[in-house]
Formats: sequence, C-alpha cells, structure tokens
Amino acid sequence: MAIALVLVSVALVFCLYLLLFGKKEAQVTRGANQPAASAAPSERREESRSGKAEAELEKKRKELEDLKHAHHELKDELKALKKKLFDDREAGKTGDDLAKARAEVERQASLQLESTRAELATALAEIQKLKSDEGKGRRGQASAPAPAVVAAPAPVAAPEPPPQRVIRELSDADKERIAKAESTATKERARAVELDKEVRSLKTKIDLQARHNRNAQAEAKLSTDKFRAIEKRQNRLLLERDLMVRAIRDLEKKAGVSSDRIVLTADEVMASDKSVDEKVQAELEAEAQARAKLEAQQAAPSEQTTPGTPSPVLADPSSSTPPATA
Repeated sequence: MAIALVLVSVALVFCLYLLLFGKKEAQVTRGANQPAASAAPSERREESRSGKAEAELEKKRKELEDLKHAHHELKDELKALKKKLFDDREAGKTGDDLAKARAEVERQASLQLESTRAELATALAEIQKLKSDEGKGRRGQASAPAPAVVAAPAPVAAPEPPPQRVIRELSDADKERIAKAESTATKERARAVELDKEVRSLKTKIDLQARHNRNAQAEAKLSTDKFRAIEKRQNRLLLERDLMVRAIRDLEKKAGVSSDRIVLTADEVMASDKSVDEKVQAELEAEAQARAKLEAQQAAPSEQTTPGTPSPVLADPSSSTPPATA
C-alpha cells in the first residue's frame, strides 16, 4: 500500500512538472521562432529599397554619361563650323585682294596712258614751234636788202593745257569677271552671316547642355546622398530592432508571460509597400512636369505671347501642384 502511494505521488509530481515547465519551454521556443520569421520580410523590404536606390543611381549615372557624350559631340561640331567659317573668310579675303590688285593695275595703266598723252602733246607743240621758227627765218633771208627792221618778239607759246585724266573703259570680259567676283563676295558674306548664326545657336545649345549636365550631376549627387542616408538608417533600425527583441525576450523570461506579435502581416506589408510606391510615383510625376515646363521656357525664351492668349508657363496653374501622396 505504501509503495502504491509513493508511485502515485511520483506520477503526480511528474505530471505537474510537465504542465508547468513544459508549457514555458514551448512558449520560449515559439517566441524564439517568431522573431526569426518576422526578420525575413523586413530584411527583404530593406533590400528592395536599397535595390531601388541603386537602380535609380545607376540610371542617373547613365544619363550623365549620355549628356557628356552629347556635349563632346556638340563641341566637335562647333570646332568644325569655326574652321569652316575661318576658311570661308580667308577665301573672301583672297577674292578681295585680287579685286584690289586688279583695280590698282587699271589705275596705274590709266596714269601711264595720261602721262604718255601729255608727253605726246608737248612734243607736238615743240614741233609746231620749230616749224614756225623755220618759216620766219626764211622770210627774213628774202627781205635782207631792205632796211633793218627791229625783229618782232617771238610769239609766246601758249601755256600747255593741263593733262586730262582719261579713264579706260573696261571690256566685257573684265565687267563679267568683276560681276562674278561681286556676286561671289555677296554669297560669301551671306554664308558668313549664316555661319555666325549657327555658331550662336550652337553656343546656346552648349550652354543649355552644360546646364543640364550640372543639374544631372547635382541630382546624381543627391541620389548618392539619399542612398547613403538610407543605408545608415537601415543599419540603425536593424540594431534597434535587435535590441528590442532581446529586451522583449528578457522580459518574457523574467515575467513568465508571452508578448503579442511583433511581425507585420502580409496585408500590412502590402499596404505599406503600396503607399510607398504611390508616393514615389507622385514625386516622379511632379518632377517630370517641372522638367517639361523648364524645357519649354528655355526652348522659346524670345517668343512673345499674343494678346488674349495665356503664356505657356501660366496656362495651367494646377499642373504645378504635385499630386497628393498616400
């Protein structure tokens, strides 16, 4: 009888031990498994955010490389146009030099012809004077027996008329060459004006491209800073979460009471991701609208709005307000 009582008491003690300490061990095991299961979705969410930030940074870098490539192409095109303009100006200078040389030769020929004509007129006057002197000498010899008569003074030669400047008329071939040279010079001047306009437009494009490059660099730097800030914040959150989990486990062990869940459900995760996506989409749309307005303003800076028509900047005031984020 005593042995039976001892066995019954041992069985009761063993059952009581199982009921008390077995339940606590099951709770501790279940609580230890819950943080491990809850850590996976948060880590995946943080990894997805980091991946998005890295993708955005890579996209900005590619856009910056494309802008740099376009900038170099525009610089090469500007150099080619400057060289072409210099060659055209040199060709125009050569044509002007030829025209000046032709005019100088014609002027010298006209002066030489005038001097030759003046010399010929002087020689003719001297010949006439000699002829008149010879006729007077013959008449004096025929009247020698007559009383001497005081010889009349020789007639004073009339002053030579000033040489007249004679301009030689140009031939048809010369006129045609001069006309061709003038037309060519006119074309070259018009071409030079067009090239100057192209150079100005290219300078404007280069300035605009440089401005875009600076904006892209600033955006890339901002994205890099945001990514680094997100990494730091993620590390801090992970550390805080580990500390909170440890503190909760310690409190559970000391109090002997299990806490409520500390892991988000699938619906809560989906709702959070959806709100973040909507916010990012709204920011992208607002940024695209602002960029479109800025490009429109820079594309037509000199255009004047007609009366009664709203300007492109003030046409839609509601478009400048970004959409509400979730």
